[in-house]
Order: sequence, then structure tokens, then C-alpha cells
Amino acid sequence: MKLGELKEHIKFFEKNGNINDFSEVVIGKIGTCASVDGPEVQVKLIDADIQAVPDTYEVAFTLVHK
Repeated sequence: MKLGELKEHIKFFEKNGNINDFSEVVIGKIGTCASVDGPEVQVKLIDADIQAVPDTYEVAFTLVHK
């Protein structure tokens, strides 16, 4: 995935009123769907470390959950 694609996904959901600046960030377990499988397959994030990787134009996300 490219960073621009991620940003477009976020813009789309903001524009349609699905999310805002106060929306919690959750990650789903592999092979599940949050809207079908429900909250038991989701893990809430408590922190994130986002870094620009030197000399590569890549972005690295470390997602911290409970």
C-alpha cells in the first residue's frame, strides 16, 4: 500500500461522516472483518510510532496495542 492510498481511504470515510478526529483506531485480527465479525476480533491501539525511513521514501508504522 502506498501512503497516498491510505490517506485517500481516510479522506473518503471522513467525507462520508464515518470517522472524525475523535474516532478510535483499532486493528483487526488476520482473516476477520470488523463489520461482520464484530468487536471481539478488534484490538484497540494505545500508541503508534510513525517514522520516515531514511533514503527510501518509505513510512514505517509500529502499532502498539493492549
